[in-house]
Amino acid sequence: MKASVSRTFVLVGLPLTLLIVGLIWGGMELRRFLFTSPRFAVQEVEVATVGKVGKEAILQRAAVPARANIFKLDLDEVKKRVEEEPWIYSATVVRALPNKIQIHYREQVPKAILGAGSMYYLNAEGKPFYRIGQGDSLAFPLIQVEGKSKDSDLLRQRVESALAILEQFRSNPLFTDKDLGDLTVRPDAEDGAAPFLVTLRFPPKALEKKQGKGNPPSRLYTVSFSSGGWSEQVNRWEAVVRYLAQQGKNPRLIRLELGKKVVVKVER
Repeated sequence: MKASVSRTFVLVGLPLTLLIVGLIWGGMELRRFLFTSPRFAVQEVEVATVGKVGKEAILQRAAVPARANIFKLDLDEVKKRVEEEPWIYSATVVRALPNKIQIHYREQVPKAILGAGSMYYLNAEGKPFYRIGQGDSLAFPLIQVEGKSKDSDLLRQRVESALAILEQFRSNPLFTDKDLGDLTVRPDAEDGAAPFLVTLRFPPKALEKKQGKGNPPSRLYTVSFSSGGWSEQVNRWEAVVRYLAQQGKNPRLIRLELGKKVVVKVER
């Protein structure tokens, strides 16, 4: 019995053990080769995306050490550094063997301007990403914040909601961006008070075109919104504005935050 066990070990166990040892040793040698060979020293960092952000600015953010080993390089850390660039929404960093790093990125797209002390571009998520300086474009809707909220999460949600209201307007045939004055966010609006105010031009450009020449001078008026159900509220706004235009009346305030009830104040 013992002789049989010994024979089995010699025929099966010993070769298997040697194979395992060989694989471990081979793996260690391969790792040493990959981590130390000059063949895998980074020779080039390529910015594959062509966009608003300059190549040099991205390379400076990436800060890849010269001739760093391509396998030792922490790509997640490089990605985080690149995404610190204000105009970059997200980045992807990949290895292109044997010695190149490639950086791809998606640009931030301004959707509006946030006026809260300083002025910032807002992306589609309502997040400020770039402080506006002299010479930067102001050709975006203005979102202002009324008061100072201590709840930063609520403020962010309200700003994002203001962008959603703007998109609802843009989907309506009666609205053009030229009709918009600004949007005001009231993060600390008490129960019953409208958390969103929109300043618009009356009559809308769309109705001016239909009425032709002899249009009365345009005026600004305010539309107040609740914290939800914006599609229905914008539809009610359209109906009210069309009616007022037909009646030759000029609105001062249209309150839509009262559920199905709409309150309209007109100029006398």
